[in-house]
Amino acid sequence: MEMSEFEKVDRSVGQLSQAENFPLFGKGNPKSQEVIRAASSIFTSLVMLPADRLVAKKTVGQLITRETLREIAKRPFLGLAPRLTNAFLNSLLTFGGAAAFQEPLQQKYPMSPSLTSAMALAGGTVLDRVLTAPLGTLGLRMQTQDKTFIKALQEAISSPRPIRSLYAGTPALLVRDLLYLPICIPLAEKFRGASQSNNRLTEFFQSTLAFTISGAAASALSYPFQYIGVVQKNSSTPVTMRQVFNKARKESGFFGIYRGFGVASARIALYNCFFGSAISIGERILNRFC
Repeated sequence: MEMSEFEKVDRSVGQLSQAENFPLFGKGNPKSQEVIRAASSIFTSLVMLPADRLVAKKTVGQLITRETLREIAKRPFLGLAPRLTNAFLNSLLTFGGAAAFQEPLQQKYPMSPSLTSAMALAGGTVLDRVLTAPLGTLGLRMQTQDKTFIKALQEAISSPRPIRSLYAGTPALLVRDLLYLPICIPLAEKFRGASQSNNRLTEFFQSTLAFTISGAAASALSYPFQYIGVVQKNSSTPVTMRQVFNKARKESGFFGIYRGFGVASARIALYNCFFGSAISIGERILNRFC
């Protein structure tokens, strides 16, 4: 059946809105967009590994001493294999899933590119968290407890409830991700779309700044769930979200669930600097060869 003139205009306006929101991704192609995001995420996760160990130790309440820094300096990439594998799977599932969800969502909500981007990322995030939680648990315990992968796996399997041990903290971290990614990335893209520049260096810094600001905003909202999830994953015995929250509140008041937020915020700023920069470079490369 032929479209009416009204439908043609409505569709063209929706497509234009999407292209303006993602101006550097192959004319708004969501697949190109997610490929760049995924590659940037893997690269950034690798670069940030030493800093992530430091943040993880601080979050679970360990003191950061000179000995801690020396240990990290001696083995800066402890847990590299599971972390890199996890980063690859995270990117494949989160951003690959988002790319798969994006097209049908765009067709259903053609006038709301930011909303469809957030919804697509939320779907990919849920897929990622459910499938990669065990690897994330083992990687965290390697970072906070200075254990090998085999040792961490043996302890989890030999626990009374191995499945619960491997999936510890998953609900809390899933809530964190659903608050963080669907806010951070669409918000950053919106900032970037509002401040386009023909100068490459200016565009590079604008991209980096946009992801840094949006990451800080999303982190302030989602951090309590990150803290609770990390504490649960690090615990050798199962603890509930309520138990973690009550313990933190008794020890430090309501803001106890923000323990480690300062160093985590610095980490997020650094992460988003790398992430935003990698995306900007990836876009330039894509535009040159595609």
